[in-house]
Amino acid sequence: MYANAYDIVASSMRYFFLLLIIYILLRLVQHSFSEFRAVQQIKKKVRSVSPGYLEALLPEEFLGRRFPLGRENTIGRSKRCNISIPLPSLAPTHAFIYEKKGGLYISDYGSRQGVLLNDERIGRHEEFLYTEDKLQFGGFICVLHLSGEEEDDV
Repeated sequence: MYANAYDIVASSMRYFFLLLIIYILLRLVQHSFSEFRAVQQIKKKVRSVSPGYLEALLPEEFLGRRFPLGRENTIGRSKRCNISIPLPSLAPTHAFIYEKKGGLYISDYGSRQGVLLNDERIGRHEEFLYTEDKLQFGGFICVLHLSGEEEDDV
C-alpha cells in the first residue's frame, strides 16, 4: 500500500516538474520575443533619423536638389545605389558615405575620377565629414548638411 502511494507521488512529481520546465521555457521564449520586438522598434526609430543630406550644386539639372542620407549610403550612377545620379562621369558605385562611431565618413570605391573632399582627392582611405563640406564625384558637386549642425538664418 505504501509502495503504491510512493509511486503515485513520484509520478505526480515528475509530471509536475516537467510541466514547470515547459512553462518556464515558454515564458522565456515569450519574453525573448517581446524584448526582440522592442529592440527592433527602437532600431527602426533610430534609423528613421537622418544624419543629414547632400545638396547638389552642379550640374545645373540637379542644382538645389537634396539627397537625404541614411546610416549607409552608396553613391553612383547605378540604380542600385542609395543616391543614384545618372551621369556618365560617375562610376556605377562611386563612393560610400556611412556613420561610424557617432561621425559621418566617406570613402572612395576605387572610381577612376576619384572623390574630392573640399577640392582634395581622398584616395582609398576614409575621411571624416563635417557640415558644409564640398564633395565632388566626377561631374557631380554637392555640399553636405548634417542634421543639428546647420546655423539658423537670421
